[in-house]
Amino acid sequence: MGAGRKVLGVCWVLGLGLCATGWAAESITLKFPGGSARGEVVKVTKSEVVLKNSAGKEQIIPAAMLEPKDLLHCRKQILDPKDAKGHFELGEFCLQKNLKEQAKELLTQASTLDPAAYKLKVEDLLGAKPEAPPAEVAQKPEEKQPEKEAPKTADPEKKDGDGEWIEVRGPNGQIFKIPANLMANQEDIAPKKPDEWEKFKTDRLQELKRVCGGDWKVEETAHYCLFNNLDPKDYEALKVQCEGLYGFLKEVMDYKEGDPLWNNKCPVYFIKTRNQFLQFASQIDRAPGAANSGGYFRHRGREVHIVIPLYDWMNGKQKIETATSTLYHEGTHAFLQLVGKNTQLNSWLHEGMAQFIEFLCMERYTGSNNLGDRNRAVGILRQAVRDGDVISWYEGRQRPMGGGDHPGYAFAWSRFHFLYTCFRSNPRALPTMINAIKDGKSEEDAMKAAFGKSYDELEQGYRVWMEQSSKNNFK
Repeated sequence: MGAGRKVLGVCWVLGLGLCATGWAAESITLKFPGGSARGEVVKVTKSEVVLKNSAGKEQIIPAAMLEPKDLLHCRKQILDPKDAKGHFELGEFCLQKNLKEQAKELLTQASTLDPAAYKLKVEDLLGAKPEAPPAEVAQKPEEKQPEKEAPKTADPEKKDGDGEWIEVRGPNGQIFKIPANLMANQEDIAPKKPDEWEKFKTDRLQELKRVCGGDWKVEETAHYCLFNNLDPKDYEALKVQCEGLYGFLKEVMDYKEGDPLWNNKCPVYFIKTRNQFLQFASQIDRAPGAANSGGYFRHRGREVHIVIPLYDWMNGKQKIETATSTLYHEGTHAFLQLVGKNTQLNSWLHEGMAQFIEFLCMERYTGSNNLGDRNRAVGILRQAVRDGDVISWYEGRQRPMGGGDHPGYAFAWSRFHFLYTCFRSNPRALPTMINAIKDGKSEEDAMKAAFGKSYDELEQGYRVWMEQSSKNNFK
């Protein structure tokens, strides 16, 4: 899965093949036994969740394969903020699953929206509900997903891409068949051999000239393969930033040369005009919607590339600064996704780190004052502190949910900023946390192991830090 630069109000999340990726306005990631999926929630029933992926294709995930918190997150995506009944029913669901904090929030909202219908019911539920749900409630028939309700279009004998199915075990022990393409993001793609790598570069240059037009060149640095059709001065200004970013990410992640990362050298495409960027996205990457972003990265397993257009209507300095900012952002996504195990991470961590590195590098390495996104984030956070409206870490796990979720971006950045800044005495803490998550630990356990404090203690410290940092614009 890839993540895209949030320019023009859109954050794109892209992936090769039919892996679970999307650039819908409200994209979320779901993990289940054997894989993960990302897309826009279009429907939730008692038995399944339907996501629409980046190609516009619907993917069905049996509800019984999902953890209660993830199922709650899906249902909240399609919940009308003014629907009192919907809030009440979802609050009841949370009580059944022993999600007490979320239940209280939803039920209180239902009571506020329609006091006549729900005030007494909510008081009764919140006052009398036991700590754990009764067994007969916890085992509601509709919460189980019988195997016969697995997608009926499955053809276990087919072995060609779309038709291949695999079996996975759900949280309650049931066996389900799911499309193998949901696993595409985790594919073990072998690096290209030297002759294959040379052929790739030659073939890609020809394709770029045919599809996009312009005078294309390719050059390899220590860790990147840079394709470009830029004016030489513009290219040289961007080229120097690539290895600088790599070195900084290597330091932040405590990365050892030779540890798993991307295959071969990471291709980066610097594209001269927006129109040529459109042609690349639609005809080479087969992802026409990606051209509405300001740049993106894609990966299939460890085979990754980054695509960065220049805004040809900008003046020279602004054009290069914008492309540099995009390089920092997308390069961080690519590095974070593939360093160590190729494991899907929560949105806050992906976007929080990408923004943090982007803002920091732009200040340190370019001396740029072109930090409009940072200034906007600071404004959102300061207002939230004044209003007492700092979102909880749990609610922020899958934020931002799309390009228009500016508060989601702001809080993701502030959370990473806090962990990076307040634990600088132990530079191993952040990479330890990330590697633990990638090895299968929960965020709670990974943070406790890395920082020596519980999840709740860290969040309490974060809230104090937010109060203090808002006074000096989060410097």
